[in-house]
Amino acid sequence: MPKPDELSPLWIVFPYIPKESIGWRMGAGDDYLNQWLEWWRTDFPADLKEGYQLRWPEPQGWLGFYASLTRRNTAPALDSKSGSLADATNCEYACLKCAHTFVIAISALEAATNLYPTRTDTCDHCLQRVGTGPVKCRNCGKSFELSFPHWHLRCDLAAGECPACGTSYLSACIC
Repeated sequence: MPKPDELSPLWIVFPYIPKESIGWRMGAGDDYLNQWLEWWRTDFPADLKEGYQLRWPEPQGWLGFYASLTRRNTAPALDSKSGSLADATNCEYACLKCAHTFVIAISALEAATNLYPTRTDTCDHCLQRVGTGPVKCRNCGKSFELSFPHWHLRCDLAAGECPACGTSYLSACIC
């Protein structure tokens, strides 16, 4: 049972929505996630967070969730118009190569559209560049890298051609 002025963790309120589900990007799951993140970042005192994590341990499938909230990106995104981080926000990101989750800073524009193609930040586990990932050609089986501009929104939009055989690769937008 949560204490007064404390929100229950996501996995308690919505036990049927897995951590990586699209259910956190729409509907009631999205609403509660945004409410919980705002509470965690601004309304919940830092000195009480450790006790909260002990009372509400991460279940299987959610391991690393709390750690992802405290990590900071070493190369935050800049807004293309203002060049500042004033409108930046944090976003949980899952590496396309190794599936490691970590927090990236994104601008308001990126949150509403695409990740900037000029990003240079990488996964701290495998060094895969944010917004890119390996795909396998359906024709020749060779792996190659493509841009995934909506991956921070859990959308697998990607398009390109295999450099080995020229076969087109397309994954349509699901946003």
